[in-house]
Amino acid sequence: MYIGRRPVFIIATGIFFATTIWSGAAQSFESLMAARILGAFAGSTTEALANAIVADLFFLHERGWWMGIFMIVQCTGGTIGGIISGFLIGPEGWRWHFWVHLPFHSY
Repeated sequence: MYIGRRPVFIIATGIFFATTIWSGAAQSFESLMAARILGAFAGSTTEALANAIVADLFFLHERGWWMGIFMIVQCTGGTIGGIISGFLIGPEGWRWHFWVHLPFHSY
């Protein structure tokens, strides 16, 4: 049975969105950890999606360049996001990271 990329990505994005809400509302460390583990599985679909998009949009000789750009953005985004979250978590508390980050999870 073949489902396709789009439904899998939409369902995974919905799960990722829900686990982000769950993470922000978590009252215990165990609940937070369960939400983050489930969210990590759902969020990992974006790793494969970028490769598929590059393969669909670009010619073979262009794919290396665009995958390099994607990796640079992904690596710097994680670093910059962590720095911004650090400034946010300091005065507001760790839950605010999830509430501010929530709109960006729905790509």
